[in-house]
Amino acid sequence: MIYTDLNTGVDVGASAHKLEIGGFNALIDCGMHPKKLGLDSLPDLKKIGDDTLDFIAITHAHLDHVGALPIVAEHQSMAQILMGEVTEDLSLRMLRNSRNVMVRQREELGINEYPLFGFSQIDALKGRILPFTLNRPRSFEFENRKLEIEFYRAGHIPGATAVSFKTNKESVLFTGDISFRASQLIKGADIPKGHFDVLVMETTRG
Repeated sequence: MIYTDLNTGVDVGASAHKLEIGGFNALIDCGMHPKKLGLDSLPDLKKIGDDTLDFIAITHAHLDHVGALPIVAEHQSMAQILMGEVTEDLSLRMLRNSRNVMVRQREELGINEYPLFGFSQIDALKGRILPFTLNRPRSFEFENRKLEIEFYRAGHIPGATAVSFKTNKESVLFTGDISFRASQLIKGADIPKGHFDVLVMETTRG
């Protein structure tokens, strides 16, 4: 297992994690930094290198986790895009709004590279998204490689998920942004009990 952090800062930013496990390559989240503009807002996509991604898994629909998805998906045309059912609807809406904001910022702030993506790139995502029902693992097999992926409720916002990756030798859980406290709108996180070799956890508030 090899883990690579693509976030360009040490604070809340362009969340993106590359995972190499069991012969598969996955990217968990691909956000935009909320305090940066233009190309500087993107994760360090050079760290993906020449690797072909098999999966892009999105934990939730906040732009610091999903904002760069159209850009990454266009360059990684073979990758299956995985997310929870609620996140699929919210992400597409958020991305369309983000494109509109970038158009305005191009005019108001003179950021020539904006918008970083258009409606056509957002629409192209629809046929590539594989929505997951929570707590229902799916297995992916290629030649003699097998990987099990499962999504879990993470609280935080509607549709927010944690995601696990398991082979017969190793396992890892990414919590995404997580909250165990229920609200009137959503239930708290429901993370599986048991053993994971690696835990990648959000620690914004310590």
